[in-house]
Amino acid sequence: MIGHREWLIYLYLSRKTNVRLADNRNLVLEGIGDIAIKMKEERNALIEKVLLVPRMKCNLLSIGQLIEKGF
Repeated sequence: MIGHREWLIYLYLSRKTNVRLADNRNLVLEGIGDIAIKMKEERNALIEKVLLVPRMKCNLLSIGQLIEKGF
């Protein structure tokens, strides 16, 4: 989950729904998108299906999901 719309290279607007965080706060999910990351040796990687939650103060990243995708 990220709060920065400008980081997404594709954005698929979705029906607004709530996301509950660990501290029991509810934030609004506005869409799902993809982020391109520059890696070593001029390679790029694409992280797909990233949730856009504009009011998030910090980004959440699942290391397990990245490993499953080959990162």
